[in-house]
Amino acid sequence: SKYAIPYVYGLTPGELALYLNEEGVIAKKAKLTVIPMQGWKRNMTYAETGLPWVAPSPQIPTPDHAAFYAMSGVIGELYAFDTGIGYTLPFQCFATPYLDADKLADAMNALNLPGFRFRPINFKPFFKVGPETADAMKEMHGVQVYITDLDKANLTLCQFYFLQVLHELHPEAKIFDANAKRGYGMFDKVMGTDQIRVLFSKRYKVADIEAYFNKDAEAFKAKSSKYYLYQ
Repeated sequence: SKYAIPYVYGLTPGELALYLNEEGVIAKKAKLTVIPMQGWKRNMTYAETGLPWVAPSPQIPTPDHAAFYAMSGVIGELYAFDTGIGYTLPFQCFATPYLDADKLADAMNALNLPGFRFRPINFKPFFKVGPETADAMKEMHGVQVYITDLDKANLTLCQFYFLQVLHELHPEAKIFDANAKRGYGMFDKVMGTDQIRVLFSKRYKVADIEAYFNKDAEAFKAKSSKYYLYQ
């Protein structure tokens, strides 16, 4: 991203504004006033607030979809997969025309990823999103993802486990092949670096990026906690 913050950063908009302003992240410090909310606690889910959900995007119609966006939004920038956008399950799927849905579901469930379950799914999108491709409107085969425990689920890494399994099942896919007819600009921008792509594409193993992926997380938590407005 533009700033050195995690993809899932765990701050309210007001807290994030304080962090960016006070830590010198932005070029010019603003005269900032944040009005705290009443009655909100850090461990609350959105449903527990009792507030109506206002969709920040047509593809994030419910609070649950905000979590699914964190789970599949990064690889969605590659336009190499169907993540359920264009169908009734935006950000809830990993699918392509050439996958075997049952084999993919078995392989993903065999990883025993905490907080996730996967079921095979076959569907045809109602509309396409992104660049025109030959596969855009074909029948898709893959998995629907269920988040069974949000506290345990590593949302952002889940999509890289999918890429790992995809490479095991279809090594010829070469998602990060330099000759592939897709750009990596937005993917690298969302990741904040090209190193995730470079490291991962060597063997398509999550183990090769996990340390780099998490290297600044604890330091960010410690620094950002100074700006918590809520307990």
